[in-house]
Amino acid sequence: MPVVSCQKCCQGFEPDPITRGHWVCPHCGKKNANLRRHYRAIADLCVIGLILSCAGFFFARGQFEFNLASVLLGPYCLLLLTTIIAIYRSQAPWASATIWCLVWAVFIVAFSFNVALQLARGRISVVALCIYALLFPYFFWLQWRASRAVASGPLPLEP
Repeated sequence: MPVVSCQKCCQGFEPDPITRGHWVCPHCGKKNANLRRHYRAIADLCVIGLILSCAGFFFARGQFEFNLASVLLGPYCLLLLTTIIAIYRSQAPWASATIWCLVWAVFIVAFSFNVALQLARGRISVVALCIYALLFPYFFWLQWRASRAVASGPLPLEP
């Protein structure tokens, strides 16, 4: 497990991988964000997205259709599955640039499918727009926290 830098005293400490709450710095007692829990929440969103994408693929309009959307949905489901596996297998997902790239790729593709494509068709889903409007700043906050938490320098490329 990589060392995490405290927000307050900037000293490194090894977080408890089992705890579900905040990571408490042993030096100053400051509660730091449990980044593993946040990445697991992103993986849970990817699981929901994978289930909904597969359901939409098989049950769209009550019949199986083979069109451009179904062809593009296959690689997207593979991207979701890869992201889920990478996050759950990693001991420190916040310290991996590969996982971060996968998370942003999933977000951009999902945004393109659910918002940008609908706008191009002349329709808008207010619910999808609100969800992505909340996720976008959350991902920036998580990236900022992860970059400040890694005590050993830049993010490594391996998960």
